Amino acid sequence: MSNDDKVVEVFAGELWQATMIKNILEDNNIQAFLNNEYLGTIAPYLADSGGMPNITVMVNAHQQESALMLIEEFNKSTPE
Repeated sequence: MSNDDKVVEVFAGELWQATMIKNILEDNNIQAFLNNEYLGTIAPYLADSGGMPNITVMVNAHQQESALMLIEEFNKSTPE
């Protein structure tokens, strides 16, 4: 299996955070999708079991490094 076929998790958090990260990645030409998005909407108590956020942002493995750099940059930014 090549890296083009693999997807990796680059972020885990609440639905609103994961959606923001996904949008940032897509704005920078990185294909991303949310894992457990619908479960988090319909039954958030199941997606967030045990106090651990379970909505994850997934990207292609070959885009992982770029995605993590963008997420780090976002996390360091200050709101205007």
